[in-house]
Amino acid sequence: MGCGHKCARTSLAIFTVFGTLLSLVAAFSCDFVIKIEYTYWYGHTWNGLGFLGRSKHGFEGSSDFCVGWSSEEKEYLLDGYWNAGFAFALLAFSLGMLTMIGSFLFCCLGNVTNKIYCSLVIIYVFTAMFQGLTFVSFASDVYDTLESWEGLNYHVGVGAGCAILATIVWLLCAILAGRSKIQNEIEEQAEEQVQHYNNEPIIAKAVFASEEPIVNETVTVREDGTKVIERLTMFPDGSQEITTTEVKLIENPAKSPV
Repeated sequence: MGCGHKCARTSLAIFTVFGTLLSLVAAFSCDFVIKIEYTYWYGHTWNGLGFLGRSKHGFEGSSDFCVGWSSEEKEYLLDGYWNAGFAFALLAFSLGMLTMIGSFLFCCLGNVTNKIYCSLVIIYVFTAMFQGLTFVSFASDVYDTLESWEGLNYHVGVGAGCAILATIVWLLCAILAGRSKIQNEIEEQAEEQVQHYNNEPIIAKAVFASEEPIVNETVTVREDGTKVIERLTMFPDGSQEITTTEVKLIENPAKSPV
């Protein structure tokens, strides 16, 4: 059997951790998309957009910081597509946290039913779907508005890249959960076979443990005086042999009177 089931559960837990971390970055990074703004002899400066705010990188004296969206920006810039993308990102991260905790608990538990694995497969598929739906934010007018104000086009940043990787990882987790279910079924069948052997009749176990055959005889006498002897022989290998013997009584001839 090897470590099939145990290895599958351990791999599932590890991949779930990676997926949760990637979903975390996708939901809360200020660099979901980025654009290079200026290029100097010492490097680049660029801006980033995320669901929580805007970031600036490479500016002298104020490098790498994130500023939340102001109330005016939320009112005039953030539309339904942007908010929907953020909602799907939060859903993916929340489900990822739940599955991460559950996968570590399953690594510690001895018996996990197939229904739980089926539920995990469904949850991972939904998590991957929500993670992919994060990209509905690309249909938002935020990008067009800022590009018209600031120029240059935004492209995939750290957050969007993590969202793509997280979607792939969640699909891999669904496959691993299905593989864990198969390994669990194999182990359950093996346990049933062992239990079936342990529940064999006691007399059969005694025959198997004994080095000599056990013989049981049953004697029946018919009306005509014939004895029927049934002999049941049980051998150490579990085989049986039944023999039947009939013994007829011979009456002495009556003595004639002198």
